[in-house]
Formats: sequence, C-alpha cells, structure tokens
Amino acid sequence: MARHLPPFSAVKAFEAAARHGSFAKAAQELDVTSTAISQHVKGLENWLGKDLFSRRSNGVALTHEGATLLADVTQILDQIADLLPKAQVQSIKKTSLTVSALPAFAECWLATRLPDFLAQNPDIEINIRAEDHLVSLEKDPKLDFAIRHAMGDQQGAASELLLQDALMPVSTPYYRDLLGLTETGNWQKATLLHERQWASDWQIWSDTHPDLKLDWQSGQRFSSYAMALQAAKDSLGILMGHPALIAKELQTGELIPLAQTPLPASRHFLLLRHRGHSQPAAIQFRSWLLATARG
Repeated sequence: MARHLPPFSAVKAFEAAARHGSFAKAAQELDVTSTAISQHVKGLENWLGKDLFSRRSNGVALTHEGATLLADVTQILDQIADLLPKAQVQSIKKTSLTVSALPAFAECWLATRLPDFLAQNPDIEINIRAEDHLVSLEKDPKLDFAIRHAMGDQQGAASELLLQDALMPVSTPYYRDLLGLTETGNWQKATLLHERQWASDWQIWSDTHPDLKLDWQSGQRFSSYAMALQAAKDSLGILMGHPALIAKELQTGELIPLAQTPLPASRHFLLLRHRGHSQPAAIQFRSWLLATARG
C-alpha cells in the first residue's frame, strides 16, 4: 500500500528551522537559501493543514502543533541516521613538498615558523630533511627545495638570498654580569660554546678581534646548534650567535649581544630550488618562506 508522505526535503527544512529558531540559520546548515526553507516549511504546513511556526521580525517560533510534530520528527530522523551507513569523511588531498635544510636552520628557525604555514595551507604537507651534507636538486627529483649556508649559485639550481648572516657573541644577562663581560679583558675567563657545523666561528672572531686574546680552541663543544643554544640560555658560556637563528631570544632579552657590532659573514642562508618550478604548492611555500624571512 502506497504511503502518503510529505517531501523529505520539507521535513528536513522544518526540523532545522525549529532547532535553530531561524530560517536563515537552517538555510546555512542545509546549504540552500532562506527562501527555499520558507517554501519547504510552507509546503509542509499546507500538506498538514496547520501552522507550524509563528513568524516574527527576529525569527520564528514553534506553534503548539509545531512543537508536537518536532518531537516525532526528531526521533524519526535520529532513527534514520542510525540505520544508514555513516558518511565517509572526505580527506583533504594534500600536496607534499620535501625541503632539505641545515639542522641548525631546521631546528632553530624553520620549525618555529612552519606551523603558521601549515595552518594557512592545510592542503600542503612539508617534509623536512635536516642534513648538513651537500645535496643536488638535479640528482634528487624528490627534493623540492634546499636551504644552505653558502655563497653564489649552487650546482645549477636557482638560488636566492633567504637571510643574511653575521657573527654575534651572545650570552644571558646573568652570565655577562657574573663574569663582568662588559669589560673585554674578562672574556678570557668565559667558556666558549662551539657547534660542529660552524666550528670555525670562534677562530674567525678571534682573528678579527686580536685585542680579546681569546683561546678560541677552548670551551665546550656540541653536535648541534640547538644544543649549544640551550647551553647559552642556561648561562653555561658565550655562544657565537647567528642572528637569524636566535631572533626570538634576542627579542625577549633572554640572550644579549656582547659586542656592539656584528661581524658580517661571508656566507648566508640561501634558498635553492629547481629552475622553472611551477608547481602551485611550491610557489606558495616559496612565497611564504621569503615573506617570512624578510618580514
């Protein structure tokens, strides 16, 4: 026997409008216009021969008949939802980019800023390879970008300046005051903090500042810049800072410069990419990277 039923779209429109107390909000939920919701509800009212809502300037309110019907409709819709298989959530199809970066840059600069990019671009996935050996974009097709501390063009890849570098001895205010490091003659009493990637930093500084009479080979050595940076923040010695990598610590005053003038570096942080790279995700990442570095 055929059932005499109202249009299902009208039932859904009624339930959503009743739940929200608004045709406009029901329209947003069901992704239709307010006019469509109004027409569906009016059609259901005509089908039932009774008013379900009283219309007001600031929304709608259920009539007694509407409230009675809502309880049954809600139960029926819940039962239908339980009977039908759950809708599969459509996962966002992500584009993956691979970036090779110096461990120091990856840990101290990129890792602290990358969450902003990922939040703005949920469809792009960034894979970071922290490595300090030379890489070739031409020989590694899976590699989209490389960030290196170098000068000039690199192995045929397109290169552009990402961040200028310099040498800047830093320590905590506590360590400076403890050893009286405002007097250069006291620098000989300080512990120098060395990092493997830039093992010659203290020698370069000593050669250009002979008045300090530093024993540049002495001090504590660390296998990563992040470890040396933490030692400096723990007031264990003086770190040869690379300003781009310690920007946050300098801004907060956790670390302070011990020399008035940084020593310009001969090498800088370069962004290497494939020539003619036209992948939209790669263009988006490069634009964000340059804007963030220069901002």
